[in-house]
Amino acid sequence: MMTKLTRYPDWPIRLNRFINQVQKIPFDYGHNDCCTFAADAVKAMTGVDLMQEFRGRYQDKQSADQIIKTDCYDGSLFKTVYKKLGRPVPGVKGQRGDVAWLDGNCGLILGRQAVFFAEGGYVLVRISNVKFAFRVG
Repeated sequence: MMTKLTRYPDWPIRLNRFINQVQKIPFDYGHNDCCTFAADAVKAMTGVDLMQEFRGRYQDKQSADQIIKTDCYDGSLFKTVYKKLGRPVPGVKGQRGDVAWLDGNCGLILGRQAVFFAEGGYVLVRISNVKFAFRVG
């Protein structure tokens, strides 16, 4: 079921504060990975935790893949994000604070770029290369 999200009036400040805090934290499955990064950004902007039912249930790639296979909508992370946030728009139509999607990874639209977080660290991607964006609020 799609989650109704409303951004706080001061969401840009909250988002900036969140980004400043997490960029110092290393990648860690289940705590600081691509999904928790995007979900925590949404939570900072709206107060809604889109990952609530998944938190604390995986700690490495294998257990993350298992959760996706067994507990995500139709065994798909993309379909689960779609179900929670609604129909995506083309990535280039994403706006600051929207959830980005590229090559099976969740990220965050920052403006003309999106940031994705993986085991190698944070990667900035031009918005023209982002496949989809899911509206947040």
